Amino acid sequence: MIWHPEVEDELARLWLDAATRHIVTQAANRIDSLLQTQPNEVGESRAGGRRILLVPPLGAIYRIFEADLQVRVLRVWYFSKRDIK
Repeated sequence: MIWHPEVEDELARLWLDAATRHIVTQAANRIDSLLQTQPNEVGESRAGGRRILLVPPLGAIYRIFEADLQVRVLRVWYFSKRDIK
């Protein structure tokens, strides 16, 4: 599993800005765990072979590279439950 350096930087920024850092940490760890064990079963497919996974309060866009046996996280962002309607 690979988090692109820019995505890791963004995750660090989100963590630093969060009022409840432990929740961001838990969500990031859950995303990491799910994508390591079952990337094809979680999330929803999107165009271009990408997938989206929401583990509140974080969302992640990732791509599975079957030939390389890799999952690459391409984007991460913070959202609040009120953003989902």
